[in-house]
Amino acid sequence: MCFEKLNPIALGYNEIKKNKEFDLDLIIKIYQQIIQINDGIRPPQTETVIMKKGSGLLDGSVVYTPPRGVEIIKQKLENLFKFINNDKDYPYDPLIKLAISHYQFEAIHPFRNGNGRTGRILSILIMIQKELLEVPILYLSAYIIRQKEDYYYLLNRVTATDNWEKWIIYNLKAVEETSIYTIAKIEEIDRLFVNTHNLIKKKLPHIRKETVEKIFEQPYISPKRLIDNNVKSLNTAKKYLGQMSELGIMIPKKIGKEVVFLNIDLYNLLSEI
Repeated sequence: MCFEKLNPIALGYNEIKKNKEFDLDLIIKIYQQIIQINDGIRPPQTETVIMKKGSGLLDGSVVYTPPRGVEIIKQKLENLFKFINNDKDYPYDPLIKLAISHYQFEAIHPFRNGNGRTGRILSILIMIQKELLEVPILYLSAYIIRQKEDYYYLLNRVTATDNWEKWIIYNLKAVEETSIYTIAKIEEIDRLFVNTHNLIKKKLPHIRKETVEKIFEQPYISPKRLIDNNVKSLNTAKKYLGQMSELGIMIPKKIGKEVVFLNIDLYNLLSEI
């Protein structure tokens, strides 16, 4: 199977917006996009265990053994998706449901690899499904990576001692701090857009606002992607990007045979996330 490289968050977002529910097929698709291999549920011969790391290469002890067997794992995932999807029978606050679901997915550990990344995407998509977010903009992974020791410790405490309270508080704190940070970052990007638009309006008045919006959709843009009702030809697109490069807004960069243009200030802002 040949994979077209897709953003797994975008893939999940599109599916949830269309179908409104999680299922086994969706989570496998997300996992496959993460690892770029045609793999599925972890087979029984894969003896996956969760280790507590020691101080040396050979040190460490097994702290948890996930369930084994394709059908058992599928059954547990189906139960998890029923819990997430059914707010009538399981009427928990969405963020409480997010915390419980994240633990349960990691405990099932359905794949050979990429369970952490898949689980973090699942958390973002739950917020989309529950209409806490319109778009998948909260990067919870950054918080978890910074607080990794607490993350694994609290996961283990739920397994070993059924201590849900501290795990749920940890997840709520992750959402709170990430939300505050993300709002501040959006405000920075908005100020950058206004400053860039004002500069282009003054120096390059023939370039319309819609074209400026396009260079803020993502850090890189090719001349082809600039073409629309306002920029009708490839030559015009190249000319506009060249003029914005002269102002220091865009930086040309050759990738393979193609020259793309980098919105350097937007790139730097996003690199801090």
